[in-house]
Amino acid sequence: RRRHRGLHRPSRRQGSAAFHVEPATRRSHGVVETRLSNDRHQSIESRVKRVSNEWADSLGKGKQMAPSALALGRCKIKPCEIRLAALEAVKCWKGKEGQLATRLQTSDIPIDEDFLRCWLIHWMVALNIRIGVRADLADYLDKCIRSKVLDAPETVLPDMIEIISRNMSERGWTANNGRPTSLVSKFAFSLRPTDVSPYDSRARCALEKCYNFRLRAHDYKAYWSAFRRFAHDIENCLEREKGNMTESYRKELERNMPDKLFKLRTADKALMLVGGFQFQISGEDYCAWEGAFVAGRQ
Repeated sequence: RRRHRGLHRPSRRQGSAAFHVEPATRRSHGVVETRLSNDRHQSIESRVKRVSNEWADSLGKGKQMAPSALALGRCKIKPCEIRLAALEAVKCWKGKEGQLATRLQTSDIPIDEDFLRCWLIHWMVALNIRIGVRADLADYLDKCIRSKVLDAPETVLPDMIEIISRNMSERGWTANNGRPTSLVSKFAFSLRPTDVSPYDSRARCALEKCYNFRLRAHDYKAYWSAFRRFAHDIENCLEREKGNMTESYRKELERNMPDKLFKLRTADKALMLVGGFQFQISGEDYCAWEGAFVAGRQ
């Protein structure tokens, strides 16, 4: 049997996340298996890459077995993956995502073309809109859509997102005459972050994988229902991780990010992990996040 001597080469793959993986290592209290592979169907475990030897060692040193993974259909979501998703959720909201949402929620500041361009680039939906229509789209979102989304009851938001998406497509603003469901849902999320989750085809496929059913593309109402089910299913695991936070960090988190928003954003990031997305997280950010916990380093 091939023996690993603790040596590895960093991945040269372009666009990979800011993590590196070590060869598979066997511990007395469990097995940690992480291998380099380009197989897109490889387990999620191999895609959650570690950034420090200390954290990797801690996986096998505990006196008790690590908490079991949460089984959802064909997927297993581990506590370390929930923690990674939570880190990405907090980092994004404290960064550009939260800043753009705050600016957009300020109704007396108009949505101009420059702000819309910045928002589209951040959410990676700029290519969904035809060249030359951004000024018209900015005016439409500012004068017709923003106030309606802000004032609408939560129960009608899924239907509203589908209607707006269909309307924008009929106006001929979208590239290839497609449906901008992702763009509209992300705009609605920026206005109502605790009532809407961004629609993404990768997350939709991940939900199908978790629950073994088919979700029609651009059916936001069905997507939102399945997403809420997923968020509820991982809530206990997330609460356990949150309970391991130091008291000072927990209070800081609650000041900057409402509990409902924290849970929904973490669920969204966890779905992205299930779908194969890799987060760009620096070692410095991860070490600072690990310092917020007093226990439960599995």
